[in-house]
Amino acid sequence: MIKYKKPAKLNGSKLIEELLAAGISVQQDSGYPSGYTAPRLDADNSLWLAISSNDEAAAQIVLDAHQG
Repeated sequence: MIKYKKPAKLNGSKLIEELLAAGISVQQDSGYPSGYTAPRLDADNSLWLAISSNDEAAAQIVLDAHQG
């Protein structure tokens, strides 16, 4: 899990699609409808993504472009 600042507008399922389209591997979890681990938010509005640390910088680019 990698910690990021939550975007102003967040659509979790759309963000997962954007990460996958950018070639970023998202941890799979059959407990979620999409089959992928959903982004998680902390009380302090930190966003946690279930991705590899190797994809940390690339995911930040996707987050910066995310429009929710």
